[in-house]
Amino acid sequence: MFLDRDGTLVEEVPYLHDPAELALLPGVAAALAALGAAGYALVVATNQAGVARGYYDEAAVARVHRRLRALLAAGGARPDAVVYCPHHPDGTVAAYAGACRCRKPGPGMLEAAAERLGLDLRASYLIGNHPSDVGAALAAGATPLFVTTGRAAGRRPPVGAAAFPSLAAAAAAVLQGWREPGPPRP
Repeated sequence: MFLDRDGTLVEEVPYLHDPAELALLPGVAAALAALGAAGYALVVATNQAGVARGYYDEAAVARVHRRLRALLAAGGARPDAVVYCPHHPDGTVAAYAGACRCRKPGPGMLEAAAERLGLDLRASYLIGNHPSDVGAALAAGATPLFVTTGRAAGRRPPVGAAAFPSLAAAAAAVLQGWREPGPPRP
């Protein structure tokens, strides 16, 4: 189970880099604990353009992710991996400026985590609240689940994605045997 971070797991804060500003959305820890108990690997995959734009550094990302892991652990959830892309085509920090495969909607983060953890992308889901999450899932061969939380509140899902009102609802559907509509994927 691949998971977007901002607006999906946590309150959407522009360029979140202060761990004190990180707050889980309702039901997230319990939903992830249930997915983990059911045998799903949990991988947080997030674009962090603020690094490329010079708003904060990778150490700030690491501090936020430590806080995220602590909050999730307090609710019984333990991600198997937290991965991020620090790049952006319009970045101002030379080392991170430019296009890459890891930035969603590219599949690079998902592919790297799947290889590292021995995951089958075609049997995986990505839950996210942005069209780039749907694009990354489709590019990697995973099933996209669109949640209408954060900036996606009130929006229709992108083509190719089922919509749910929250991560908890998407997780519950998967745990109850939900399958994507339409013909099976090859």
